[in-house]
Amino acid sequence: MILGKTPAKGMFDASAVFRDLGINEYKIIRDFNGDGEADKQNTISTTFVYNEAKLYNVYIRFPDINNYIYTFPLRVEPSDVPVCEIAVKQADTKSYTISANFLDKTIHISDYQFDIIDRNNKDKIIDTIKSKNGTVHYLFQNA
Repeated sequence: MILGKTPAKGMFDASAVFRDLGINEYKIIRDFNGDGEADKQNTISTTFVYNEAKLYNVYIRFPDINNYIYTFPLRVEPSDVPVCEIAVKQADTKSYTISANFLDKTIHISDYQFDIIDRNNKDKIIDTIKSKNGTVHYLFQNA
């Protein structure tokens, strides 16, 4: 099954399984990325976001029925353009760590530039910070 391009959001709904088998307790264990760790438990319908382009094995167990592990392959394809996520973590009142993480691991970025923009002042650039590793620490002067 091909889910789509990174980042890809998959919706997993097991309501038909419980309905067809006449099971009233919704016990289900899902491992969406094949790492051996349960990602969701006891939820009929859920979503999972895949941030890396590759072939995944999705594992599902119904512990009240049997000890079998049901699996199916799920492929996530690379996006047409590099996609990254920006993470912002607050260190204290006005200090933040900002990092960029490209989802496609085959992309090699050697220089990053972070522009801090004042949205209340016609998108004026307050500061420009360059980084080699995709992470910067920033102390805002005002709120």
